[in-house]
Amino acid sequence: MYFADSFRKTLFAYDDDIGTGKVKSRRVLASFANFQGYPDGMRVDSEGGVLVVEVYAGLLLRYDPRGGLDRVVGLPVLATTSIMFGGPNLDIAYITSMARPFGDKYPMEKEAGMVFAIQRSGCYGLAGDPLCGLAVRVTERRLCQPCEIE
Repeated sequence: MYFADSFRKTLFAYDDDIGTGKVKSRRVLASFANFQGYPDGMRVDSEGGVLVVEVYAGLLLRYDPRGGLDRVVGLPVLATTSIMFGGPNLDIAYITSMARPFGDKYPMEKEAGMVFAIQRSGCYGLAGDPLCGLAVRVTERRLCQPCEIE
């Protein structure tokens, strides 16, 4: 189980006991202390990787199950909020964004508040994820290109 603590700029991982429903062994999977933005919405992919959007930085980051950053995708807006997978093969990542002001400043991008579809990312959703495959109405389709971290 994972938790993005935006205020602490930390992505935590937990072990869970399905029998009791209790979580234990909290540990830091990734720190965002040196990043511009904050960890926000996330989803686990079919390989156990954790994809998390960095709100106020306009990035989608993928961490392997051990916490290594292995993929970064630049997005067309800074205020990204969440991710879900869709499409017939659960191979399209849909990224939501917000248009509301942060403090007294509104987002500068005209696309703020839209949903973006990322195709050919190499990441696939989990078939058992209850949010995967939901119908999403995309107002504007933009292809965001992933780049590998070496």
